[in-house]
Amino acid sequence: MGWWSGLSEFWQGFICGGVAVPLGIVIIEIMVKLLRRRKQASFKR
Repeated sequence: MGWWSGLSEFWQGFICGGVAVPLGIVIIEIMVKLLRRRKQASFKR
């Protein structure tokens, strides 16, 4: 039972890491694009 719970915890961490890392990168890219658009809009004024 201990081995199986350890394995399931490992897979949960692996899946969370595999999902969270690309998701975080995408969110950061979107934020950077939005900030750049805001800066360009402020420069046009």
